[in-house]
Amino acid sequence: MAAGGRALVDVCGRLLAAHGPVELPTGDLVHGDFRPANILLDAERVAAVVDIEALGSGTRAFDYATLLSAEGLTPDAVHTLRRAGERVAGPGALASCYAHVALDLTVFVHRHRLARGIRHTRTLLDRARLLLDHADGGA
Repeated sequence: MAAGGRALVDVCGRLLAAHGPVELPTGDLVHGDFRPANILLDAERVAAVVDIEALGSGTRAFDYATLLSAEGLTPDAVHTLRRAGERVAGPGALASCYAHVALDLTVFVHRHRLARGIRHTRTLLDRARLLLDHADGGA
């Protein structure tokens, strides 16, 4: 495992430990792969959401966690997504969902030997650290 992957596993473990056991809500309709590439825009408005194979019940925090895993987000967008995800199910639920999304995405990127792997692992790690800092009392 590359150093970035080990660091991500470590930070995700610390993030989960910071919140303790979390019971995830199940009453929301969840896309399951809600990332910018699956949101089609027309004149800066959402025109369609595609790739709905993973659609099902769960917590919307999972979709916020998936959006948080996207590359190229501005700091304001990251802050807005984090706050929205925390509001729908609590900080622990968002942290749990984010750890799942980040680790699953890292496995996918490396399994498929995608060139963006190292850069994306850094993005995932930075966001996990941000969530951990917030869990530890950061703003």
